[in-house]
Amino acid sequence: MSVQIVIENHLGQQLVLDDQYKCIDVSGLVPPTATVNRAGYGSTDGSVVSSAYVRERNIVLTVVPEGSAEDARLALWRYVKPKYKVRLYFQTNTRDVLIDGYVEDVEGNPYSQKARYQISVICPQPYFVDRVPSYYSQSGVAGGFTFPVAIPSAGIALGTLSSSHDLVISNAGDETVGVQISLTARDKVMYPVIYNRTAGTYLGLDYNLQAGDRIEIDTRSGTKRISLYRDGEISNLLHKMKRGSSWITLGIGDNLLSYGSSYGAESMEVQYTVSAYYEGV
Repeated sequence: MSVQIVIENHLGQQLVLDDQYKCIDVSGLVPPTATVNRAGYGSTDGSVVSSAYVRERNIVLTVVPEGSAEDARLALWRYVKPKYKVRLYFQTNTRDVLIDGYVEDVEGNPYSQKARYQISVICPQPYFVDRVPSYYSQSGVAGGFTFPVAIPSAGIALGTLSSSHDLVISNAGDETVGVQISLTARDKVMYPVIYNRTAGTYLGLDYNLQAGDRIEIDTRSGTKRISLYRDGEISNLLHKMKRGSSWITLGIGDNLLSYGSSYGAESMEVQYTVSAYYEGV
């Protein structure tokens, strides 16, 4: 399998592992190890599982610099500084993904005839993520024409109100994922709500929107938030989650999403940003 690997340091500078910096070995690209906590019944056979989770990922790259040994070594160390954050990109014939981590250590003998370095990276979030997210949108207005177009004297409709707010989002990854949702109000909207019809869940807000308001919702693990953008100011709306709401997530495969409100649903525009999670490369 051919893999292109890029290291991006905490300053955003990128190093491509190619002929000048050859990656001769890499480990930690297979599905990560899981921890399964369990306890015995005491009086019967077997055990009961109390919890299960995937642990952090450890990726180890073995790199051989070419050219001037000293210059190449010092240049490499600018990208892999212990304790600093790095982003690793992996591209194969079927996947183009990234993962964030922290450099644990860099081992090697810089004075050997052909120096090689082992770079250990600890990734607290163990899943690989799409390098380029997928974008979806819903709107209460359906387009009325496309270019090129000839407009008759009687005129044509530029758009029509749509009664269907259903959208299918396909999660092609290996795990259930959160989603980033951007909700914009063209006019007054009362008590907006997003539904995941497939999972039978919803996320509603006990809040009324004014024309021009934008709400940003992030349901991804570790970054959950609900923020209102109004007149250049940002407010936290986490406390406005409707009772019974849950964070919208996307299961593996197709997910049917829709939206609504107590008033003004036709004035809502909803955009979704989705990055699939993968167990391995």
